[in-house]
Formats: sequence, structure tokens, C-alpha cells
Amino acid sequence: CLASSCQSNEVVPLQLSLDFLQESESSCGDKDARVLRAAATLAVADWARRTAMQKGGASASSAQEGVQRAIAKAQSLLMQVLPGDASFLGLEELSTLPGGAELFWLLDRLQCASMVDTVVQPHQFWMGADNVGMRNDVKINYQLFVFPYRELVSDFVRARKVPYCNESILRVVQTLARRLHRTRASAVHVVEIGANLGDCSVWLAKRMQAVPGLRRIKVLALEAVPAAAAVFQKSVEWNNLTDVIQVVNVAAGQLKGAVSLQAKPMSSNSYTVAEGSSPDFATVETRALDDITPFSNINLIVSHTNGQELSVLRGAMRILRKSPKIIIVLQLYGPESGVIRDPTYDPCRPVRWLVHRGFEIYLSHRKGLRLEAPGVLRRYFAEGQQVVNVIAVRKHRRRLLSEPPVMQKPRTCLDLSKGERPNSWAEVDGRVLRENLHIVRIYLETHFAEAPPIGAVLKANAYGHGAVLAGRVLASAKIDALFVSEVETGLILRMAPEVPMFLPMILLYRSPGMATMCKLASANITVSVLSMAWLQQALRWPSCSSKVRLHIMVDTGLNREGLAAQEVAEAATIVLQKWPSWSLDGFYTHWCCVYDPVEMHRSLAVFEHALGLVQEARSTFGDAGNQPLTVHTSSSSSILFGVHYDLLRIGGLLFGDPVAISDGAGGTMRLPGPHRTLLWKSKITTMRWSVPGERFSRCTANYGCERGPVFEKRMLLGTIPVGAYEFSDSNIVSSHFREKLNLIEKSTDAILVEIPSTSRSFHQAFEGMEVLLCAESCVQGLFNVPEHVPRILVQDPSIEFSIYCPSHLLLEFDS
Repeated sequence: CLASSCQSNEVVPLQLSLDFLQESESSCGDKDARVLRAAATLAVADWARRTAMQKGGASASSAQEGVQRAIAKAQSLLMQVLPGDASFLGLEELSTLPGGAELFWLLDRLQCASMVDTVVQPHQFWMGADNVGMRNDVKINYQLFVFPYRELVSDFVRARKVPYCNESILRVVQTLARRLHRTRASAVHVVEIGANLGDCSVWLAKRMQAVPGLRRIKVLALEAVPAAAAVFQKSVEWNNLTDVIQVVNVAAGQLKGAVSLQAKPMSSNSYTVAEGSSPDFATVETRALDDITPFSNINLIVSHTNGQELSVLRGAMRILRKSPKIIIVLQLYGPESGVIRDPTYDPCRPVRWLVHRGFEIYLSHRKGLRLEAPGVLRRYFAEGQQVVNVIAVRKHRRRLLSEPPVMQKPRTCLDLSKGERPNSWAEVDGRVLRENLHIVRIYLETHFAEAPPIGAVLKANAYGHGAVLAGRVLASAKIDALFVSEVETGLILRMAPEVPMFLPMILLYRSPGMATMCKLASANITVSVLSMAWLQQALRWPSCSSKVRLHIMVDTGLNREGLAAQEVAEAATIVLQKWPSWSLDGFYTHWCCVYDPVEMHRSLAVFEHALGLVQEARSTFGDAGNQPLTVHTSSSSSILFGVHYDLLRIGGLLFGDPVAISDGAGGTMRLPGPHRTLLWKSKITTMRWSVPGERFSRCTANYGCERGPVFEKRMLLGTIPVGAYEFSDSNIVSSHFREKLNLIEKSTDAILVEIPSTSRSFHQAFEGMEVLLCAESCVQGLFNVPEHVPRILVQDPSIEFSIYCPSHLLLEFDS
């Protein structure tokens, strides 16, 4: 069996050791040969021991006996080589012989225990992986199987005989156990992701078993590495926890699939996501928690997923919604920890994701320190700490005992994946929006040697598309910067999972107040300097905890906002003097007259002169002036005037607006390709046949109620739940066939249309059929969809948008 394994999948040194042992001992005449034979004996014993440990049962105990005989055999050979007692191993002399160094390593491996007894007494203080210490509240006793060789987690458990699990996590478990005891709970459900050898889960199960009255204890433990999951399962069976702990060999993620993992530094059985095919890589299956969790309500989720926290949370959205009292513990690594190999990894993104969904976030090692902004966590990592556990709990409104409870009206959410829709909605085609960005990039790269990065302007609610929704799509398409016109839009976008913290985001055309500016600074959103009056006022405000990043805007002829050219030098000096609290990061303008070559020549001269003043001021301020300065101009109609600067601002062109682009010589051109991305839709709610001669509509001054209006013929009618005050046009077509439906009547809350009998829509008409509310070209876009109409993302599976919860739809309680 050993020879067969060596030939199939074992390394060459083991095969050589086996061949060497098959020779007779009489050939080992010199010192070198005896040392090599001792090393070969221990190498084969080490392999046999690991194989027996994996099989378990009686073979494990017999393997231990064989290991002791191998050690004794090796010692007898060494006694023939070394003078004196072989237990000292003659370090200096042995290290000079072939195989001498391998002897120490093999002896160390053979003495690694494969099972560790853990006994922690009540009130005993002990040190865990956090090295901050904790005190036990009950006695916990169990046996944990570990790897029979040197490895980070196994060595820690062997050395300290306590869990490798961080003390901050175990304190959360203790707090949860006391709360369950206090509330006389009968069941507890826990999920651990990245369970490794199971030290956390086994300790948790034993602690929960000590809670009186807790009859149902269920722990779902996910471990991606097959070897670690197998060792964990042995610990579960040995401690009689098969009814409590379910070990699943799978990686948690957002969707079902596969992922490539690479071993973390200093550990051979703990992995992080990476790409490659070397021996330290492993490909494992991924599943969403919503798909594999056997219970709907969870008390605690513990995640050690090495950078995959956001994917895990997205795959557990249904469970989170159904668990009102859930506690989530995330182990986050800093960007400089060396553990996470993804250069785009941002540990603040899962924190923002949870805050956006109604959770309060706390640092586990500092009780009461709530993370109101991701900047707190970022500063913690900047101080040198590279790993931290954060605790997420649901927000609960506190009220006085004398205050009567308020019954909250639950929001009525629509499941878009099942075809549910509001009365009318605007569909944003994410696929077309991405294609428009791609078309602009291709045009710039083919016409200019050094095409500048592109920043998307999201003013006017992203030209009617919904600024937050459009920003998320463009950020996932790797846009280079986002320009927003509302503070709320910027703050919400910064919490979106698709918008990384390092993506530049600039607030245009707005001057924030004191408190708002600090919020923008903590969210890494740049503020525009639009006037000297605002700048002088901001000088008197107290400094923010985060650096305030500023872009100066100069007015080059639009006469709307921005500093005059003669004020630019003074403004730049003021900002540079506030370093490092403030940082001058950019300089820009908005062209006024792109179709007038003479006026554009004058505007360009003004901008270049003002830019020179800024550069001159920066040259006198050392570190403050050495920071990168982003110069950006342009608009969709003037992209050719900004290609030689650092960043190109583009707005309506990305959303399919047929913009006439100035060529700089008085002429214009149109960029072929960008398409409109917005469609205003509704549906036919009722259908009926008209009766000839029957009156319809209300009485008007032109008709008496007895005279009309009346139906002149029999026709198929459809009612659309959109009123005349919302939809001012008259062009309505079927969504599928793009056939016009004749407008019969508009009322305050509905539209009556005829479905012509000669159309294809007539033969396939049904209640619920979608229709388009159109302008002349029958393709809506830009500003003509009312703002209250909900925007729904379609054709973009990369962004989660299957549930729509309008804030104005409330379900009344039944009396």
C-alpha cells in the first residue's frame, strides 16, 4: 500500500526513503549511511502516521505504536554514530552529516499530538488568539482533533490548550448564552462560516449546553478546506455533538458556483480568495447561506472568511430579514495585513452594507464605540492594527416606560423577480448604460493617443435615471469618478457595495454646511469651492476628524457659479494653509459657449491663466502643494475641449442624450452609438368591450350627459392606472409589439385606450399587459419621467435588484 501510494501521488523524497529502507542494513557501514537510514525510517513513519490519522479507528492507535518503534530504531542507529547519549542528538556533529537536519524536523512532527484536551474551569482567566484575555463563566470540557503536524491553528491549540477562536467572539457567545438564560429561551441557532478545525463551534456548543432549559441547540459550521472539515467532523463525533453541530464542506458566497483559494501566510489549512494553480491553491464549491441553512431564524452568525464578508452577507439576505434579533460578528483584516490578496479589498464595505440595512456596528474590543461612519474603522487600521472583530446588531428604538408602544406600519415590498410591479415604473437598462460607457471609451481611445479617465455626472437625478441607481451601475462598470449634485446622493452611494471607498466622488454645484462637510469628509467625498464667501465662512468652522478634500471651481464665462479668475490665487492659498486638515485635490470649470469658437478661445485662456495661478501657489507650500491635483473640465457637448486634462466629465451622453458635440471650429458632430436607457412603463389593469351608443366619461360643458360622449362602435378597451397630471403626452404603445394604442380619455387617475383590432397586440392582449408611456419618439429619457415614479434596474444581473420597497406604500394594520 505504501509503495503504491508513493508511485501515485507522493513526493520523491518519500519514494527514495522507501527504496533506501528496502536495502539490507549490512550496506550501512559508514556514518552517513546510518544517519540517512535513520532519517528514512522517520520519514516513512511520519507518512504512515498521517495516513492512519485520516482513516481513524484502530489503525490510528497501531500507527502510534509503529511510530515509537521507528523512533527507537532511529535512536539505535544514531547511537552507533554519535558519542555518548543519543538523546542529546549530538547537534553540532549531526548537523554536518547528510540527513541530519531532516531528523530534527521529523522528530518534531512525530511528536505533534493529534488530539488536545481542553478543560477551562469557572472564573478561570486565560489568553486566546486576541492576547487580551477572558474569564470563563462556566466549566467547559472537550477534546479537539488537530492536524498531526506543524500548522498555525493546531500549534496554538496544542500549546495553550484553549480555543484559537478570538476572545471577543467567545465573549459574544457568553453574552448570548446569558441572554438566552434570562429570557428562558428554548432554542438557539448559530452559523459559523470558516470554521477551520471547529474550535469556535465546539466551544460554543459546550457553552450553550450549559444553559438551563435550552432544549434545541443547532450549529451550522461551514468549512471550505476538505482536510480541515474532515478533522472537524472527527471532533464532533468524539464529543457526541452530531445532533448539535452540522459540518458542511462548502464555501459561503453570494451564488452557487466555485472559487479558487490560496493558503494564508503561516497557515496550511486557512485560505483566502485568489487566482492561480500552484500547489497552495484549492478550488471549492460556493453556496449561498439562504440555500443551505436548515433553519429560518438565526441568533448568531460568526464569519472568518478572509475578505469574502460582503459576498456572504449578500447570500444571506433572506435569513437576515427573518432574524430580527440576530447578532453578526465579522473578522476583518486591514488592507496592509498581507492576508487579503485582492488589491480592491476594502474592509469598510461590509460595514457600510450592514449600516444601510438597519444594523448598528461596534468594535468588539471597545464596548460602546459605535461605528457611525466607516472612517472610524479606517482610522483604526491606520493606527497599525490589522485585524479586528466588529459586532452588528439590529437598531432598536428605546422608549420610556410611560410611553405607549407605537405600532410601526410595515413596508410593502414588491418581488420584482415574480413579476410584481407598481402602477407605473421607469426601467433603467443597465446593459445599455454599460454599453454607452464602453462606446465613449472606445471613441476616445481610437482618436487620442492618451485618452483621459472618465467621470460620470449624475446631476438632475442622473438625467431622470435615478442618481443612486445609475451611480451603482457605472461604479460596477469601473467608471473612474462620480460627480453628484446632492449630498444625500453621495452619502447613499458611498454605502453601496458597488462603490469602493477609493473611487473619487465629487460634490458639484453645492456648498455644504459645517456638519454636512464633516460627514462628506468621513465618506471621502470631495467638496467644491464655489465662492470666496463660503470659503471664508468655512475657515471659522472647527476641524473635521477626517481630511476635507476640496476642488476649486473657476468661472470662465458661464456666470453661474465659481470663483472669478482673480480670486483663484487667494482661494488656493487659503486651502493650502489649512493642510493637513484640508487638501487641495482638484481644479475645474464648466464651459459656457462650446458652439462659439471665439468665446471658447477666450474661456480657455481664462482657465489656463487661473490654472497657472493655482500651480504657482502650490509650488510655495511644500507637502501641501505636492499632493496630486486633478484638473477636469468639459461636458457632453464639449468633450473635445477636455481630453488633454486629467479627467473628462461626461453627463447626458452616457445616458443616450443625442448631444451635438462641438468640434472646436464652429461645427458639430454626433457620436454614433449611445442609446437611451430609460423606459416609462405601466400596465393594463382592466379590459372590457365597449357598447355602441353607450356614454362614457364625465359630463362636460361641451356635452350634455344625455348626448355624450358615446362609443360609436364596438372596440376593446384597456385602463392604465396613470393620471393626466403625471403623463402629459398622448403616445401610448404596447411594450412587446411597439404598436400604438389609441387614446380615448384621460382622467385624474387613469387613462382609457383602445386596442385596435387590426394590431397584433389585440390578439394577445391580457390584463397586466405592459405598455410604454412615450413622447414623440416613443423612447423616454432625461427629465420627462416624474421623479416620484420608481426607477427599476433591468438587464443587469451583477447588481442585486429583485426587491423594491417604496417608502410611500404602507400596509395598514387590520383593526
